[in-house]
Amino acid sequence: RGAATPFGVRRASSAAAADYVFDADAANFQARVLQAKTPVVLDCHADWCGPCKTLGPLLKSEVAKHGGKVALAMLDVDAEQQLSGQLQVQSLPTVFGIHEGKLKDQFVGAKSAEEVAAFVSRLAALAGPAPGAADDASAVAADARAAAFQLLTSGDVPGAAALFQAEYSRLRDEDEAAKQAARDDPAAPRRKGLSKPLEYDDERPGALDMGWCLYGLARCAMENDPPEADAAAQLLGALEDERRKSVLDKNVDFKAAVSQLSLALAPEPDDNELGDARRAFASGDLDTALDLGLKCVRRAGDADAKEAARALVVQFIDAMGPGPESTRARKRPRHR
Repeated sequence: RGAATPFGVRRASSAAAADYVFDADAANFQARVLQAKTPVVLDCHADWCGPCKTLGPLLKSEVAKHGGKVALAMLDVDAEQQLSGQLQVQSLPTVFGIHEGKLKDQFVGAKSAEEVAAFVSRLAALAGPAPGAADDASAVAADARAAAFQLLTSGDVPGAAALFQAEYSRLRDEDEAAKQAARDDPAAPRRKGLSKPLEYDDERPGALDMGWCLYGLARCAMENDPPEADAAAQLLGALEDERRKSVLDKNVDFKAAVSQLSLALAPEPDDNELGDARRAFASGDLDTALDLGLKCVRRAGDADAKEAARALVVQFIDAMGPGPESTRARKRPRHR
């Protein structure tokens, strides 16, 4: 952008917006867009623009998820021709991301729901943390995850997959934006936790949220028609990445889900006692599965066979999740 555009204007005193979605015009642009405390998504649209009618509701939905950390200004280019000319709007829809009077991001044309979510998340991250932000972020992630699993349960696999992917991307992009904001501000205190990618940082709630999203995508791959076993296996590999171990170990429900997924994706069991243990577990006969697995541990002829049997027994117990059955199973002797 050249110096003639409004994004070069220095930030003056902030003016609080009455709400977070509003119509922008020449009269309020300086105060509510350039001088706003919060980052602003500026949606340049027109009534005759078909893609604009799809994009507008997407932007409103994503902005609402951030609870006031980002605002949405709707600019009708036909009603505000001089202002849109100053902004050098040449195609519709055109969307700008503005913070402290400066252009931070932009795109032109129709975008997918995932891309819109990522754009808004990057901008919202520039606002920094607010009181109760951690709780709010966790609630947003939990709501999105619940909605995605509900879609999956109802049979809308593509819809569930899109929501899981959008939420995973939102969390990742917010983390990257927070790191970039910290790098761009030499005066900002260094936050130790930001040195590690969010999805592997068991100290931050978003790590578990991202893990559940990957698990949900794996479930979607398995329930596609036809099933996409290779895609599910790739996602399982990401879930079992050693860097995610502390996240798994901190949440028994998540660990149980991943263990169940791993057992479901395992190759067809061999025709031996260890294979019989797998088949018993798959049929729901947990006691028999554990008995057979422990027998294999005791009878193993070498260290590798013993470790394979022991790992399978541990996986059975992890897959049981929290409850009295898994507690009793953990107390069973695994060695003679």
